[in-house]
Amino acid sequence: FAKKRMKSPRGGGGGGGGDSHPAPFTKTLKNSVACLAGTPRHLYSCDLDRTIMKWSVQDELCLSVVQKFSIWSIVFWNDFMFTACSDGHIRKWTPEDHKVPFERCLTYAEAEARRLAKEEEEANKEPPPPPAEGEEPEPEPEPEPEPECGHAKTVRCLTVWNDFLYSGSYDATIKKWSWEGDVLQTLQGHGDSLNAVLVHKGFLYSASADGTVKKWNEAGVCVGTLKGHNSSVRCLCECNGFLYTGSSDSTIKKWDKDHVIRTLHGHRGPVLCMTVYNGSLYSGSGDSHIKKWDPATDKCVATIDQHKSAIITFEHFDGGLYSGGEDRTVRRLREA
Repeated sequence: FAKKRMKSPRGGGGGGGGDSHPAPFTKTLKNSVACLAGTPRHLYSCDLDRTIMKWSVQDELCLSVVQKFSIWSIVFWNDFMFTACSDGHIRKWTPEDHKVPFERCLTYAEAEARRLAKEEEEANKEPPPPPAEGEEPEPEPEPEPEPECGHAKTVRCLTVWNDFLYSGSYDATIKKWSWEGDVLQTLQGHGDSLNAVLVHKGFLYSASADGTVKKWNEAGVCVGTLKGHNSSVRCLCECNGFLYTGSSDSTIKKWDKDHVIRTLHGHRGPVLCMTVYNGSLYSGSGDSHIKKWDPATDKCVATIDQHKSAIITFEHFDGGLYSGGEDRTVRRLREA
């Protein structure tokens, strides 16, 4: 695959931070930032121009990888990188940034073609002759179970739980994957696209555009549905043992034992991402603001304006917090 080593572009608009870096980190990409992911040595950014960039903060150099698809989420599992892609596939990368085969299952298109061919075959099959007088009719054969297949639409989110990979998609399903790339289970229950998945207190939580959050046990059974938002649930976060949900209704809700105990108001646009940094909860919104919340009181203690449009993603890297936005920039957080 194409890989280019280049000097990173200089961006403006940073601000003095209370950390050890002498200058603010600002990178300008070709398109809106879709996701960020950090390792001890590098920060990866993906934009909607279908480019993965691997940044080294120390020497201001990057590796640029151009893809044929957008990437919406990255997770690291056993030193390998897994990417959630807009073409409905998950891709696996070695620690040396080389793609290797991952999915061993049928693609959704292959499974659908197989299903339609089977239906056509059944429709054209000659009916069996009627049984002779006094004979019992032959029993219908048991239908073969349909093989598990990949996602039908964009893969939006990824997480690793109990040494399995879980993916959420715009096809409204969650899939459980083995290390070898087999789909082990498909979790169904949401009525619209998946936006986020999070492991919290021994359960998998999924946030959907249907306005709900679902709670799944290890067997893949939905054991609860959390209802509280009146619009799409966009992001999930755990802070101080509580679950926080961010929504297109511009609110953040705090949950205890799957019940809303507080609603955080302050944003004027959809809450698109959340994270915990230095003991505080941070939220990014379509209103272009980052807000810092005190988890003890759930009060907003600071509003940080360092992007010109929606904040899409956060990532921890090199002791700092980084944000990526629709303004095509990746910035190190300016402490308020």
